[in-house]
Amino acid sequence: MNTKTKGILRSLLNIIIFIIVYTFIVKIDYLFNEYFKHDIDIFQSSITITKFQIFLIFLFFYILILFLIKPRKLSEKLSFINKKYVQILFFGPLFGLFLTWNSYNIITGVSLMINKIKDEGEINRTIKIGYYSYETKKLFLLDDGFEDIEMSAKTYKSLSDTTKIELKFKKGILQIPYDPIPTERNFK
Repeated sequence: MNTKTKGILRSLLNIIIFIIVYTFIVKIDYLFNEYFKHDIDIFQSSITITKFQIFLIFLFFYILILFLIKPRKLSEKLSFINKKYVQILFFGPLFGLFLTWNSYNIITGVSLMINKIKDEGEINRTIKIGYYSYETKKLFLLDDGFEDIEMSAKTYKSLSDTTKIELKFKKGILQIPYDPIPTERNFK
């Protein structure tokens, strides 16, 4: 293989690796299945950095990199510039725009993964029951919006009170509650 083909393959491999990592961190639903939407919204509202600040931080590093990687001297006819410099000049702003646009999703995805590393205790919440769906086998709860947990019909029928339920949550490193489980007090 010649050098040009190796460079193209290396670039494609880097793009594929980036897409896989991005998908793993941000787009996988299993991260969000164990959390209530309301808890994620509270966490996201506590993030104090704005997209504009993230853009400014990226812009600073982008300009720094451009000054560190100086282009080769132009030929007398101004016919070429170092290819790496042109790639950074072109792809840098695109990458920065992508990071700025998805910054909250990236921060949230990474934070939810970090949160589940170690349990820091448990909390109990009593939540109003909306309804039970026998088709999907989910119990829908009214906790500042609709939340749902999986529950068999047999378990639902054994609830002592069908208007509210007490759930036990694990509390992670970042104090975000996850993994709701009905407590024993709910059953007959």
